[in-house]
This record gives sequence, structure tokens and C-alpha cells, in this order.
Amino acid sequence: MSQTKSFEAQLKDIEVIANKMESKDLDLASSIKLYEEGVALVQECQKTLQNAELTIDKLNEKMTKVTQEDEAQ
Repeated sequence: MSQTKSFEAQLKDIEVIANKMESKDLDLASSIKLYEEGVALVQECQKTLQNAELTIDKLNEKMTKVTQEDEAQ
């Protein structure tokens, strides 16, 4: 679906989809299709955020180790 789009681009796509879905001019089939696209984008964003959180946790662990080693010396 979104070939390596940035997190920010995916958020913008979700916003565009939400705005389209708020339009009263959509038929049911179009609404469902947009909803599916939105759900897929939200899932991709959640994965990106989870990966970012893991990276931050790892960095914090490294920093804690370094700080503890410095304090031990």
C-alpha cells in the first residue's frame, strides 16, 4: 500500500482519508474502501511507533549502563 512512506506522510494520508469519509458524498463501497485503507495505515503507524519505542528503550538502557559504570569508577 504505502511503499516506505514516512511516518508523517502516513499520518497525512490518514487525515486525508478521514476528511473524505466525513464527506456526505461517498457511497457505502467507497466508504468501506477508505476505511480499509485507513486501518492499514493506522496499523503501519502503530508498528513504526512500537519500533521507535523499542529503540528509545534500548538507548535508555545503554545510557543507564554507561552512567552506572561511570559511577562505579
